Amino acid sequence: MNSNLAAIPVLLLILAVAALYVLVAWRVARRFGRRSLLAVWLGATGIVAAAAALRRGVASADELLLVRPSNAWIETALLTALIALPGFGLAARSVFKRSARQPTGPRLADWAAGFGAALVGAFVPAIALTAWVLIFWP
Repeated sequence: MNSNLAAIPVLLLILAVAALYVLVAWRVARRFGRRSLLAVWLGATGIVAAAAALRRGVASADELLLVRPSNAWIETALLTALIALPGFGLAARSVFKRSARQPTGPRLADWAAGFGAALVGAFVPAIALTAWVLIFWP
C-alpha cells in the first residue's frame, strides 16, 4: 500500500467509532437518563484503549516514547486513552446538554454536534501529542 494512503483506514475507523459512540450515547441517555453518560464515557474509553492494546504488534525500540518494546501495549493503551477521553467526553457533554432540550430524541443537528464534538475532542490532543513528539523526539 502506498504510504500516502496508509492513514485512510485509520481515519475511517476513527470516524466510525465517533459516530457509533454518539449513537450509543443518545440511546443510553434516552433509556437510562442523562446521568448514565459518565459510565458510557468511561466504558467506551476503556473498550477502545483495550482494543488498541490488544491489536498492538511487536514494537522496535525506536518507535516507542515511554516504555520498553516488551511493554508496547501499555503505551498504546495510554496514548489511546489520552486521545479517547477528551473526544468521548466532549461528545457526552454535547449529548447531555442537547438531550435536555430534545427529550424525544436527537435531530440531525444534535447528532452532528455530538459527532463534531467527538472529532474535535480527539484531534486536539492528537495534534498536541504529534507536535510534542516532533519537538522533543531526538
